[in-house]
Amino acid sequence: MCFPTTQHSHPPSDPPGYIPNQPIKKRRNNNQVSLEQTNEANKKSLELRSIKHNKAWETAIAPGKALFTTAVMMYMSGSGIQIFSISIVFMTIWNALKGFTKVESTFRPFQINQTIPHATFISNEQLDFTPQKLAFIACQIVALGLGLYKADTMGLLPSRSSDWIEFWSETPLTAMSPGSVSPLY
Repeated sequence: MCFPTTQHSHPPSDPPGYIPNQPIKKRRNNNQVSLEQTNEANKKSLELRSIKHNKAWETAIAPGKALFTTAVMMYMSGSGIQIFSISIVFMTIWNALKGFTKVESTFRPFQINQTIPHATFISNEQLDFTPQKLAFIACQIVALGLGLYKADTMGLLPSRSSDWIEFWSETPLTAMSPGSVSPLY
């Protein structure tokens, strides 16, 4: 295939944003460079802090997102005493108790300081994740309450007076009625 050539070829056009005859910037001194590096490092520190807080919130609310699924599983398992129902209740209670004991280890990865060169904003400052930890604990309390409620409706918790009847003392009789006997005719 042969392409026709034209006698009047045009030079390529300038790219968008190109400004011809722009003066060349002067070389910056070391103070300006270090100030710009510090500002950039501080921006990165703020971004890292924001990312850590957002990820901590995601971690804190994650047990709450699973509550709806757990509640549906408990509802579908019924209130009878079957192995499936008992295992669902036990799993819910166990995971909530395990969540209480692992609050610090859950949020420890977010508290590790990552040093950014030239950063002055967050050098050795510990980030505070108290609201996220409280939200995590609140979700665990709701999950524990859900599990205990289901265990109570199944009759697995001794919450009624008939569950404790063997520990009652007998009340002494104060009076006795002899009653009457009538012959049957």
